[in-house]
Amino acid sequence: MKQKIKFVKRFMSVVVAAVMVFATVAGIGNFFPNIKSEAATRQTLYICDIKSGGFSANYAGYTRLSIDGNAGNVNRGCGKGSDEYIWVKTTTDPAQAYTRIWSVWQNNSGTSSSLDGYSVERKTGDLNDGVGSKSGYIYIYATKDRNAGDPISSLGIWNDTDKKLQYAGGNSGSSLKSQNAERVENVDSNWNKIDGDLNKNAGGAYIYLYCKRAPYVIPNDIRITFDGEYHRGYVESKTSGVSISYDNTGMYQVGSNTTKYAVSKSGMETAYGTFTNTITDPYGYDKYTKLEDGLWLGVKNTAETATKDDYSYSETDGLTIKSDKQMILFGTKSGKVMKGQIKAAGDIDVNLAIRSLTITRNTQGAAITVNPAEGKTVTITAYGTNNLTSSGAYAAIQKNGSGKLVLTSTTKGTINATAGNNATYGAAGIGGGTDKTLKVVSNIEINGNVIIKARGSQPSNESYAAYGAAGIGSQYNMPVDGIRISENADATAIGAKKVRPENPVMAYIGDGAAYSIGMAETMHAAIRNDNVVTIVINNSLYGMTGGQCAPTSLPGQITTSTPRGKDPKKAGMPFRVEEAFTGFDIAYLARGSMADAKGMMQSKKYVKKAFEKHMKGEGFCLVELLSPCPTNLNMTPVKSVERIKNEMMQYFPLGEFKDKKEEE
Repeated sequence: MKQKIKFVKRFMSVVVAAVMVFATVAGIGNFFPNIKSEAATRQTLYICDIKSGGFSANYAGYTRLSIDGNAGNVNRGCGKGSDEYIWVKTTTDPAQAYTRIWSVWQNNSGTSSSLDGYSVERKTGDLNDGVGSKSGYIYIYATKDRNAGDPISSLGIWNDTDKKLQYAGGNSGSSLKSQNAERVENVDSNWNKIDGDLNKNAGGAYIYLYCKRAPYVIPNDIRITFDGEYHRGYVESKTSGVSISYDNTGMYQVGSNTTKYAVSKSGMETAYGTFTNTITDPYGYDKYTKLEDGLWLGVKNTAETATKDDYSYSETDGLTIKSDKQMILFGTKSGKVMKGQIKAAGDIDVNLAIRSLTITRNTQGAAITVNPAEGKTVTITAYGTNNLTSSGAYAAIQKNGSGKLVLTSTTKGTINATAGNNATYGAAGIGGGTDKTLKVVSNIEINGNVIIKARGSQPSNESYAAYGAAGIGSQYNMPVDGIRISENADATAIGAKKVRPENPVMAYIGDGAAYSIGMAETMHAAIRNDNVVTIVINNSLYGMTGGQCAPTSLPGQITTSTPRGKDPKKAGMPFRVEEAFTGFDIAYLARGSMADAKGMMQSKKYVKKAFEKHMKGEGFCLVELLSPCPTNLNMTPVKSVERIKNEMMQYFPLGEFKDKKEEE
C-alpha cells in the first residue's frame, strides 16, 4: 500500500454556554433584541450515536454515510473482507451530542476506556473485519464529555478515489448530503478531519471521517422581565467571538412564549433552535389585548382578556371603560401617540392604570375625562412617564361628576398634565375645563408616590389673560372643593398628628417606602422626634410593585430589577435602621420577626411598647418587622418563612435598640 503524507488538524475545544436567564451571569455577549431571521426557524441537528454495519443494515432512526454501494464503504478497494458502513443518529438536543470522535488503529482486538484523558465508549465493530491478520483492528470511539469540545453537528466520510464528502446532520437535516471535495478542508474550513485512515494497513483507498461543530446552546425554561417594549434576555458568554440573536414570536404576551434563537461563532456552523420563556408582568396584569400598534390593554388577576363588555376602543374616539375590572393601558417608549381620549363611566368604580402613555388631542377635548357618580370612585394609577395633553379649553384630566377621582402610584409614576385653551378661556391641568353643566370641581385626591406635573393654561387672546386656570383646580371663576394631596406615610402621619394631637397616629409602610422612596421623611421624623408610631414591613424587596430590589435586599438576591443578583459594589449592603437611627433623640426602636409564633409574640410586645410610649408623648417610635413575601420571592410560604430565619436574620438582628426612658 502506498504511503502518503497525512495532514492532521487539531480540534477546537471550546465550551460556549449561551443561556437567556433571569439569574446570575458572568458576562454579557453580543445581544440584538428582536432580530427576525428566516434561518432561525431551523433546528440544528447534532450527532448522538454511531454504528457500523452492512449496506442494508437499515438501523431504525439512523442514516448511512453512503449514497451508493461503494462511496462510503470503509473497506473500499481492499479486495477482501466484508463491506462495512458508518451509520449515524441525530438529535436536536446538544446535551446528547458527541463532542469528540477518534478513529483508533490497534494490533489487537482489545478495548479502551479512555483516550486523551476522556472517558470514551467504543461505537463500532472492527472496520478492518476480514481483511487479514496483518492489518490490525480499527474502531471508532466517542465521548459526550462537555470539556472535549463543542457538540458535533455533522459527520461525513471521504475517500481519495471518489473525492466526494458524504455527510449527515447539521442544519441540512438528517438525510444524507454530498459535496465534491478534492481536499475537504479546502472546500469548507468548518470541516475538521478526524485523524486515522479507516483503511489503514488494508490497502485500497484512503478513507477519513470529517466532522463539523456548532456552538453549545441550552434551550431551557427561563424567566424574562416584561417591560412594555420587548422581552429583554440576558446572554452569558464564557468565550469571546460568540454572537446571539433571537426573534421573540410572543411580543408583549404575558405567559408562556416560544423564542427562536441563532448562535454563531467563527469557524463553526450557526446553531438554530427554540426555547420557551415565561413572561411575568411586574404589576400583576395577566392578560393583554392589542388595541393597535404600540397600544395594549391588560387585565389584572384574571384568566380572561378584556372583552367588549369591559371596554370599547377606536383610534378616533379613544378608550371607554365599562367595567370595574382592574385594567392597564400602556404604550411603548417608541412614542405611540393616542389621539382619542380615555373616558370612564359614571355608574361604576373604575380602576385603570396607565403606563408610558402619550395622549395628544388633535380635536377639542380632554386627554382623560372621568364622570364618577356620587359615591363612586375612579382610580388612575400611573406607571412610568405619562404625557397627557388636551385641546381647546379642556383639562388634561377633566373631572366631572360628584364622585371621587384618585391619582396614585406605587412606583413614583409620573403624570404630565397639560391643559389646552381657546381664545377666551384656559383650563386646569387636572380638574376643570370647558363644561357648561359643571358647577364645582370637587373630590380630587392625589396620594401614594405619583409625581404630578400639572400645567394650567390661559386664553390665547391676551385680552382675556386673566381668565387662566390653575395647575390643579378649575377653570376661571369656578369653585373648587375637596382636593387632597398626600405623599409619604410618615409625612402624612405627622401632619395628622399636628392637626389632631390628641389622637394616636400610626404610619404603616414597607421597607422601600421607609428607607428609599420616603427616606427623607422617615429620617427627619426621627431627627425631630415627631410623636408618631412607624411600623416598617421588611421583606427585603418592593413587595407591592413587582418585587424590585430595595435598600434591604440581601447580597446576591434575585429581584425583578437585579436579575443577576444584587451586587453590593453597585447597590450597597442592606440598610440597617439601628445603625442609622440609634444616635437620634428618639423614643423607641426595635426589630421583630414574623417567621414563627415566638417571633410574633415578641413583635407584638414591641408594637405595644411603641404605642404606650406614643400615648405618653415620648416621641418617635419605629418597629421593623421581618416578613415573608412568597409571591415575589417565587417561594412557597414555608420556604419564605425559613428564609427569614436562615438568611435575613444574619443581616437584621432582632431586639430593642433604643428605649429612651429606660436609658434615662
